[in-house]
Amino acid sequence: MNIRFEYLYRDAGNFKKWGDIVFSNPHNIDIHFATLIAEKVLIDKTYFVAIKAYIPDLHFIDYVAEIDHDWHEFVNAH
Repeated sequence: MNIRFEYLYRDAGNFKKWGDIVFSNPHNIDIHFATLIAEKVLIDKTYFVAIKAYIPDLHFIDYVAEIDHDWHEFVNAH
């Protein structure tokens, strides 16, 4: 069973852009266990930098480095 990882980017104006990625799960790791493992490497169990996690970055085209940031938010895994 694959694992779908849902996440979002929230810019400085609180505009949101949603994304998801599906990971193969050849060892059928339980979704609750996989979520616990993920939360251990997330900042405050929620935040991460997408490019460092090798998943698609969700920044808006009009990204302004002075006011926006690199953090994305983990939403759900199922």
